[in-house]
Amino acid sequence: GTLLAMVSTLCLHFTVIHTPEDLDEAISIAEEQLSGVHVGHQCRSRVIQELASALLLRGKFYDRLEDINKAIQLLETTDITSLESLRGPEYMRVLGASYLAKFRRTHDLEDAAKARDITLDVLKRAVNGRRDRFEYLLDVSELYLEHDTRYCDVAVALKHLSEGIRDDHRDVRSRITGAIRLLRRVEEMHAKGLVNAEVSVSLQLLGVYSSLVSLLPRVAYFGLDSLSRLQSLAIAQDIAATGAIHAIYISRPESALEILEQGRAVFWTHTLRLRSKFDLV
Repeated sequence: GTLLAMVSTLCLHFTVIHTPEDLDEAISIAEEQLSGVHVGHQCRSRVIQELASALLLRGKFYDRLEDINKAIQLLETTDITSLESLRGPEYMRVLGASYLAKFRRTHDLEDAAKARDITLDVLKRAVNGRRDRFEYLLDVSELYLEHDTRYCDVAVALKHLSEGIRDDHRDVRSRITGAIRLLRRVEEMHAKGLVNAEVSVSLQLLGVYSSLVSLLPRVAYFGLDSLSRLQSLAIAQDIAATGAIHAIYISRPESALEILEQGRAVFWTHTLRLRSKFDLV
C-alpha cells in the first residue's frame, strides 16, 4: 500500500512539476510490485491501474505509442466486471483515456469508438453524489470535443460541462479549473472554425461562462489565508472578460455587461477585504 501510494504521488508530482524522472521511478516501482503479485490477488488490479496510469502519462509526454499500448494491454488483462464497485469506474477511466490517447496518434476510428463506449459506461456507473463524478463528466465533455471523430458534438460537450459545474459534491476551485481547461479547447476549435455556429450552441456557451462567474464568490472563501485567497481569485480572473467577449460576439451586450459587473464586484470585494491594517504591516 505504501509503495502504491508512492507511485500515485510521483505521478501527481509529475503533473505539477513535469519531471520525467518521476514517471520513470513510478513505473519501475509499479512493475516491481506487479511481478510479485500473483493473478487473483486482491491488490493486483490496483497495481495494474497505477502502472497503467504512469505509462499513459509517459506515453502522452513523450508521444510514445508503445507506452500507451502497454497501458491498454495491462488494463485489458483484468476482468473489469469482477472489480469492486468503488474502484471499477476509476480503472475503466484510465482504460478509456488510454484509448483516446491512442486515437490521437493513430486516428483509428475504432480506438475512438472504444474510448467513447468505455467513458460513457464509466459515467453511467458513477451515481450522483460521488465526488469523482465531476471528473467523469469532464471526461465525457472532452470526448465530444474530439473533432476528428464521428461523434464530435459541441452541444453535448457543453451539456456535460454544465452539469459538472453544477455538481456541488466537488470543490469550487476544481470545477472552475476543470471548466477553464475545456473552455480553452472550445475556443481553439472556434478559432479554427470547427464549432457549430448555431444560436443554441452559442447560448449554451454563454450559460457556461455565466455559471462560472456565479461560482467566483465561493472560490475565495474567507477560511483561507490572504495569499491563498488571492491565488484562488487569480485562477478565474479572465472568465468574466472572456464571457463578456463571447456575449458581444453573439450580439448580447446586456449579458456582457452583467457578466463584467458581476466579475468586477466579486474580484474587488474580495481584494479589498484582503488589505491589511497599517499597524499589522
